[in-house]
Amino acid sequence: MKVGNVATRSPDQLILDKDDRLPLLIRAWNVVLPLIKNGANKSSVAHILQMTPVALTDDRAVFALPGQFSRNWVMQRESKRIEAALNNELGQNLTLELVASDNEQPEIEPTVAVAREPASQPKMPRPKLNSKFSFAQFVEGASNRLAVAGAKAAAANPGAAHNPLFLYGPPGVGKTHLLQAIGNETLKRDKSARVIYISAQDFLLQYVDAIKLNKMDAFRALHHSVTLWLIDDVQTLGGRDRTQEEFFHIYNFLYQSDRQIVMTSDRPPMELDAVSGRLKTRFEQGLCADIAQPDLELRIAILKKKSEGLGLALPDEAVLWIAEKAQANARSLQGALTRLATFASIHQDSPFTLELTIDALRGYLTDCRPERVSIDQILKAVCETANLTPEQLTKSGRKAEIARIRQIAMFLARELTHEPWARIAVAFGRSDHTTAIHAYETVNRLRAQDADLDARIAAIKRKLYAL
Repeated sequence: MKVGNVATRSPDQLILDKDDRLPLLIRAWNVVLPLIKNGANKSSVAHILQMTPVALTDDRAVFALPGQFSRNWVMQRESKRIEAALNNELGQNLTLELVASDNEQPEIEPTVAVAREPASQPKMPRPKLNSKFSFAQFVEGASNRLAVAGAKAAAANPGAAHNPLFLYGPPGVGKTHLLQAIGNETLKRDKSARVIYISAQDFLLQYVDAIKLNKMDAFRALHHSVTLWLIDDVQTLGGRDRTQEEFFHIYNFLYQSDRQIVMTSDRPPMELDAVSGRLKTRFEQGLCADIAQPDLELRIAILKKKSEGLGLALPDEAVLWIAEKAQANARSLQGALTRLATFASIHQDSPFTLELTIDALRGYLTDCRPERVSIDQILKAVCETANLTPEQLTKSGRKAEIARIRQIAMFLARELTHEPWARIAVAFGRSDHTTAIHAYETVNRLRAQDADLDARIAAIKRKLYAL
């Protein structure tokens, strides 16, 4: 059936093009969406923002909307403008086709003041946020002050301040705590807010499942419908080209729609290996905030706050001793306090003194050192696991097995030391830094496909941190 120039069809009748020109439609939609929004009223914008590109054929551009009500609203009020804008951008004469992703239809139309139509949106799974991760429980210091300010601004005014917000730093410094605090604070302020909190690795798994189950339209509709998009460990997108393509288009849609995007990573955007340049530049569009290892003053503050929460009465000299010994990150401080809490439950009649603290943590804090290793340590560990000498691994031989082991060593050198490519190449007897880049990208790609290789890399890491 057609109404005016707009075709309607149920989702089960929709057949996607075999050559899949969907990315072209998504790019065009990202371009024309701001123009369409500017010419629409608030009620129409609420429905337009829920449109999800589904397919592009020779004669039609297909979009899904979450419900008959939203589809009919756009069809009757905005279809001609949208169709004209898309044809102008694509240089084609297409028919705009709208499909409803479910049969739900609200009985009452929204007033102009309504910003969303919750009844017609995809069902949002409850975000897996830990309620303990709040701004109140996060200890602020010089090493994280900018990140905290950016996080609070993003939670207070999603989409308007610092979008996207990109938090980066080494493991254990509080990136995930802040990410979840943003989600918790947003939901506290607005219980109807639609929040997705997900690791980049889980995003990849969701994407793969959606392809296998032929549910890409539902996958996109879910991510397009959010108020707040929280992505943890975005560096794991490296080397996943198809996933990056999908991530790129969802990111663009949300950014153009003024939805808040927050990401965490172990390094700044421009140091993300095997991540496309266009994603890196977009990650830098807003605020990039570094979270460094806590200094002594911050470690003391963290210990005092967390020990109070555990009911531990630690003398100042014990707090100072722990802060000086546990220099790795906030996570090592938490581990030390957890050990002390267990010790206290066993020795309830003994008040904590410096001596008792040292006794309780004997053998533990020697392991609470920064997670840093040298290229020489990596070379030694890899050679020991492969029964090779460093000379065999660094000489110019091209034997396939040794070449692969050398690539693994270069991969670990980059991942664990963040040394420049040129320095890594020289350490392994190579003059061209692109050799190290190629080795990293090759191993990063293969480990996602080869469980044995991934296990081998994990074993080498365990060996390194046991040194």
